[in-house]
Amino acid sequence: MEERFGLARSIFAPFILERTKRDIWLMPKDVFDLDFTDFEIEKRGLRSFNGEKHPPKPTSTFLQRFGHLCTKGRVELSALELQSFLNGESLIGKAVGISQGYILVCRHSFPIGCGFVRDDNIETQFPLKTGRSISKQYL
Repeated sequence: MEERFGLARSIFAPFILERTKRDIWLMPKDVFDLDFTDFEIEKRGLRSFNGEKHPPKPTSTFLQRFGHLCTKGRVELSALELQSFLNGESLIGKAVGISQGYILVCRHSFPIGCGFVRDDNIETQFPLKTGRSISKQYL
């Protein structure tokens, strides 16, 4: 995260990472220590990474939460590009000069979600169901 997105390790000092079979979850240390026996909780924390890939893919939710702290690996999209991205289309030639890997896609400097750079193109890694729910006024 530090090399690709410029997120300093110190940002995550108050958190614990927990690996499950498929994912990596991030939760505040103080929440991790709480007793939730009286509650039915499926999973504590924020699903931060899909751990099946190498390197693990950051979730769009994770990037939305911490993206404002990213100093690298950000790409700003126009309204038309964002609409294409949210519809699952690749953005051809948008990533010239950016190395292959995951990036943070933004609109008006606001973190939208995860993209993947391959051959100067940005491929969407954003959940299409979520993308359809974004207000067209935002674009």
